[in-house]
Amino acid sequence: MAAESSSSSSSSPKKVDTRKYQIFVAPDPAVPGGEPQLISDVSGENLAPFGTAQNMIEDCGNEYPLHCFKHISKHIVELFLEFATYHIQNPGTYAADPRNSEDLGEWDRAFFGKLTTAELFEMQRESSCLDYPELVETCAKAIANMLKKASAEEIRRGFGIPEKK
Repeated sequence: MAAESSSSSSSSPKKVDTRKYQIFVAPDPAVPGGEPQLISDVSGENLAPFGTAQNMIEDCGNEYPLHCFKHISKHIVELFLEFATYHIQNPGTYAADPRNSEDLGEWDRAFFGKLTTAELFEMQRESSCLDYPELVETCAKAIANMLKKASAEEIRRGFGIPEKK
């Protein structure tokens, strides 16, 4: 493999990883004793935001399928890739102010609005494990917005908090 030139200017476009990868995801829970599922032909560009995946690519190259998603359901990985793909194809669409939970773009509001509470919390947890800070932040904002709209009773029920007596 040829070494990259060190004379490239800072204004040159970032090199896009056009290789295709295979990633293992969690077994289908409907199949007892099932094997990890494989998602094929995932673009390296779409994996770029995931720090954990990037570390594996640097360590292993394209010689082996990526195992960093093996504990995550196929559905959640597909949601990760949908989120990453949108934000890669639409640069500058991450929320501008990390402290303002109202600062979610229209696409992000629609994306998170279609998720169940369980999916949203799983995305929050796993995006942290996979080192995808923009998704961690955006999930946190979506959770904050969800809680703002809920009554105290809905929050107690949702989190299994007993009512004070």
